[in-house]
Amino acid sequence: MADVATLKSMFAEWDEPTLGQVLAASGGDMDRAAEAVLTAGTPDAWRASQAPAAGSPPAGGNGGAAPAGAVSVIVPEGSSGGSTLSMTAGGRQFMVTVPPGLAPGQRFVATIPPAPTQREARPAAS
Repeated sequence: MADVATLKSMFAEWDEPTLGQVLAASGGDMDRAAEAVLTAGTPDAWRASQAPAAGSPPAGGNGGAAPAGAVSVIVPEGSSGGSTLSMTAGGRQFMVTVPPGLAPGQRFVATIPPAPTQREARPAAS
């Protein structure tokens, strides 16, 4: 399978059988599979995320989009692992750091920080 070999070249620390499972779970879509690998971080974490939790309803799926509270980011030209990027998502601006080892054109998932509470948003009284 050429696609599994491509994923293996991108994620050398992952084993081929697990990458094959990720690709199958992503409907054969390489972008979705790469995003799933980046989101999980490790093969064990990915396998654990696939096991249904006791008493939880079946997952409805989100078409490969980043999970709620997160955004899929493509590393821009001129940036690499360790670079800090200014992001706007969900109507909010925030900073994210590109994970180590990533190069321009590669994808990662960034968590959108929670909105400040009303108390945190007020300026301090003088």
